Amino acid sequence: MANEMLIQNDKYLFVFCTGVPDSPTKPTIMSDIRARSLTISWLSGFDGYGPLRNYTIQYRKRGGTWMYVPDSPLANVTSFTVTK
Repeated sequence: MANEMLIQNDKYLFVFCTGVPDSPTKPTIMSDIRARSLTISWLSGFDGYGPLRNYTIQYRKRGGTWMYVPDSPLANVTSFTVTK
């Protein structure tokens, strides 16, 4: 699926096509597991020909509701330490 943007001036018609970005790979838990934190890593997916801004990380306790990690990593990061 692609988004198209048309720009027209006096002589030219420009068409820009962008794709939908892929999700990153499933995160893996690194060996740095502590009592109140753990480090996860992932691989970035296709960016859709546009810059990604950040990732959103969620977690939940067994049987609980999903919670957002307040400090989301920027798009150029592929690992993050989640602290509670």
